[in-house]
Amino acid sequence: MAWKVYDARKILGTFVSGDPSVPPTRWWNHIFLLLFWWKKKSIFFARTLGEYRVGYIPQDGKPRLCTRLVGVKMFAVRNGREDRTFFAVNKNGEEVKLDLITQTKEKTPKYLPVL
Repeated sequence: MAWKVYDARKILGTFVSGDPSVPPTRWWNHIFLLLFWWKKKSIFFARTLGEYRVGYIPQDGKPRLCTRLVGVKMFAVRNGREDRTFFAVNKNGEEVKLDLITQTKEKTPKYLPVL
């Protein structure tokens, strides 16, 4: 799984506030934060029948899209310190509506993909 730069046109997405208890993300501490600090997760519901890809738009950068296809309606993403807008696109490149279900620090079920 990788996050590639995505040429987003008119993506609305769903805004998620960052977690202020986490240190700021830098290129040199990303793995450390992923393993030990990013405990808060946002759980989303995708309104689609088919497979889709999840992406995010950082407040100060280019949109990124996950290379992994998601085939279930619910998924989770880890929250860093920075605010982000999450979105999903289907195989045709059309935006899929995302509903933010909850934000939690609890362990997620095994069937729920965490991106």
